Formats: sequence, structure tokens, C-alpha cells
Amino acid sequence: MNIESIYKEQKNFFDSNTTLDYHFRKAMLKRLYQGVIRYQNRLIEALKSDLNKGETEAILTEIWIVLSEIKYHIKHLKRWMNPKRVKTPLILKPGKSYQIAQPLGVNLILSPWNYPIQLALMPLVGAIASGGTAVIKPSSQTKASAKVLQEMIGELFEPQYVIVIVGDHAVADELLNQPFDHLFFTGSSAVGKKIASIGAKNLARVTLELGGKSPAIIHNVTRIDKIAQRLLFGKVVNAGQTCVAPDYVICHKSMLKSTVNALNYFIKKMLGESPIDNDEYPRIISERHFNRLIGYLENANILGGGTYNRNTLKISPTLILLDDINSPIMKEEIFGPILPIITYQDEEEIYEIISQNPNPLALYVFSENNFFNNRIISRIKSGGVSVNDTISHLVNHNLPFGGIFTSGTGSYHGYQSFLTFSHLKSVYEKHPRRELMIKYPPYSERTQRIIKRFFLK
Repeated sequence: MNIESIYKEQKNFFDSNTTLDYHFRKAMLKRLYQGVIRYQNRLIEALKSDLNKGETEAILTEIWIVLSEIKYHIKHLKRWMNPKRVKTPLILKPGKSYQIAQPLGVNLILSPWNYPIQLALMPLVGAIASGGTAVIKPSSQTKASAKVLQEMIGELFEPQYVIVIVGDHAVADELLNQPFDHLFFTGSSAVGKKIASIGAKNLARVTLELGGKSPAIIHNVTRIDKIAQRLLFGKVVNAGQTCVAPDYVICHKSMLKSTVNALNYFIKKMLGESPIDNDEYPRIISERHFNRLIGYLENANILGGGTYNRNTLKISPTLILLDDINSPIMKEEIFGPILPIITYQDEEEIYEIISQNPNPLALYVFSENNFFNNRIISRIKSGGVSVNDTISHLVNHNLPFGGIFTSGTGSYHGYQSFLTFSHLKSVYEKHPRRELMIKYPPYSERTQRIIKRFFLK
């Protein structure tokens, strides 16, 4: 497989202007939708093989969310493609101003292993809707998912339009040597910095969906059972291997005991007495990540869970009481089912704790005090926020999803995906005959008086 040739073929196909047509884009979105429906069982089987994801979790977090995104784009595509009229100031009249969305061109989508279907296809929806072409490079750690994706996309589209290329880091490096118009990367901050540097060499647009340590703050709640259930769901889905999973809890001291009791209760209710023996509970992606995670359990003050199985690479949801915010577990994103709990008494302590790991991808606030919620939301920079829930803000098509600074640059989902893969071109059209002569020299005394009167107000 010659990667340079693949890039050139996609560039030539994009330059043919075939993808600019509304009917072509809509047809390709429908084709993708039908393909996901047709391949759904094989995709679910691949997710089971790669991550031990249960069928229901795979449908909700990998299949349905993609189908929902496609339908949303099909419904709104024509309106998005229409020119958007904007106001024209007096000095430019008679004339009109508007914006048109122009596709960026050839896109490289580098997708991760934790949601190998969703995070490969969600950006693809935006690329197709915007009128671009796409090369998708899935993670080499989820081989079964990558194989099915490659077969599905190969059946649905010609390679000069959309193609999946599988391989290791060397393949990714070779792809990054091509002058793509847009690099869309989901993964770690460390790799994200390298992608940004590569994009800068070609002055390509770069979208980075990274991660970070997303805090969950528990302030004053009367129904701790509901809060615990919602918090735990965000942590156990995909065994905590989610970029927006609650990474740690900042809990008011007065609520520590009730919070821990409620969390332990829902661990058993959701996953049974022994979560690591639950066949629907996902495993950790690799032995390397497994060893990193269980290393956090050594000498830890465990308040619940703590069991694991090295043979199956499963770790039960584990609660840890943390006294030192400088401990190793607070130095990097956990990306697993371990949930440290830090207590606080004064609100200012919250800001101090989060300042150790600023700019999280997500922020979760559990409180019935709107004034408190608003202070937290306004003072803490984060990619997104869910109040009294976790991860739900991701599934609203009207809310762009993305990070800030170290947790990412750019955003997507819904209309924002269309914009991310497009350039909004500003257009001004002057009336061919009528003219406002006041702007042209020479400027008489009368003209100068008029300009000073109206332009220096």
C-alpha cells in the first residue's frame, strides 16, 4: 500500500469537485448509516473481542451515537450548506454580505482504542457532510474493530473518497508526512503536541480531542443515591477508559460517608457482588495499562472494591480516600475504574485542588445550590460541564464537544462537526451600479464634516 499514492488520489478526487454537491453528500451519509446498520453485529463482536464490551454498552456508546449523529446531519445538511446572510454596515451599502461553508479538503482522522468505532466514525460524519474526503487510521491496539471498520468502509466507499488504513506507529508516521489539509486526532496530550507540531509545518488545520483529569465536585445534595448512581455510571462505562470519565471526586467532608456508602451500593447493584466476574464488564486494554492501574492500589486507603484479575485484565470499580493531592495518582489521567476521593471544607480548596490539573476536558458539579454551581462553572476552565450528571453533555447534538488548552483544541458533534471540517468563507457583494461616493477622494470640506459627524460619534 503506497500511502503517498492514496493521498494523491484523494486530493485529485476532491479537486474534481464531486463532493461539493448536496445530493452527493446526503447520499454518502445515507450509505454510511445503512452500512453501520448492516455491520452492527460484526462491530459489536469486534468490540467484545477488543475490550470485552457488552452488547448493550456497545450499542449505546458506539453504534447508536453514530447513527444519531448521521441522522442529525442528514436532517440539517441543506440548511447548513446554504449561504448565511449577515448584516452589512452603512459604509458598504448598497451591497450584501454572507458566509459560505467551504470544505477543507483531504482529512486525516487518527482515532484511539477506547471507543474504536465511535471515535473513528463521528469525525467521518463531519468530513462527509462538509464535502471533504477522509483517511482513517484506527488504533493498532483494537485490531478486531479496525479490521471490521476497514472492511465496512471498503465496501461502502471508493478509496479515493474514504479509506481505512490499518497498521502500527510507522504507518501513522508515514501518513503524517503527507500534506493533509486537516488533521483530526483523538488521544493523549503528549501525542497531541506532536500532531500539532506536524500540522504547523504544513499550516494545516489541526483538531485535537485530548483528555485530562476531569473532576466531580459533590457539594450539597439531598438525594445522594441519585448522585452516586449518575457519578458511578460515568466511571464504570468502558471500565473508566473514557476521556470524559470522572477522574477524581472532590467531596464535602460532611458528605463523605454517605457518598462512599452510596457508591459501594451501586457498584454491587450495577455490576454484581464480583464485578470482575461480570461478563458484561469491560477489561483493561492491555497488560501495560493494567499494571499501571493496579500500581495505584499499593498502600492505598481503599474504601470499596480493589479486586482484580490479571488473567482477564479486569479491575473492579475501586474507591480510594486520598489525603495527598500530590500523590502519583494525581499526576496523570487515570483512565481506568479507580476513583480517588478528596475531601474539602471550604470552597476555595476546590479551586486549589483543580489548579493542580487545570483545563479538564469535562467538569462535573453535583449540587442543588445554583449560586454555587454558577461560581464553579464560571471560575474553572473546562471543555464542557454536566451539572448533577456525568458525560450526558456529549450526546446533545446542540452542544459542541471539545477541550481547552491541554485537553484539546477545536470541537465537534452536530453542526460544530460540519464547521470543524469546513472553512467559513466571508463574501461581500457590491451593487454593480449604485455607489456611496463619500468614501472616495478628494474629500471636500463638506465631505470631511459629514465623515467626522457620522464616523467619530
